[in-house]
Amino acid sequence: MTMEGDPNPYAAPSSPADQVVLPVEPIRFVRLQRWVVLQCLVMAFTLAAQFFSIETIIISGPIFALTSLLIVIVAARTKSSAGIWFGILSVLFAVFIFGLINYAQWGPREARRPVIILSWIYAVVVSPLIVFLLRLSKRTERFS
Repeated sequence: MTMEGDPNPYAAPSSPADQVVLPVEPIRFVRLQRWVVLQCLVMAFTLAAQFFSIETIIISGPIFALTSLLIVIVAARTKSSAGIWFGILSVLFAVFIFGLINYAQWGPREARRPVIILSWIYAVVVSPLIVFLLRLSKRTERFS
């Protein structure tokens, strides 16, 4: 029981000064940026390896999809809608390539040209989003 003069510890703050403002944590965006850089390295390795042997997609495809899923998770935690979209697009691209190869029943010989072309188109289309995500953490650090 509290008396009329005692403040209620469970009451909502009565003025804006009583409210706690938490600072923005740019470190979270740096984590997202690191995953995006890793994804770019995976993409570059995959594109280069496809020219030598298309069979490398057996290893690089799942790695690409896994890093994409991790980007979705990290982006969701940082509330970065651009990061979430980038991760989802990357996962969908990996699933699309996997499904296309299985649906068309392509062997390595038949899959080589279309997969390389689609991979390059994907890389070009996603590049502006990658640049935006890499600059995002720098903007966040300036304002915090």
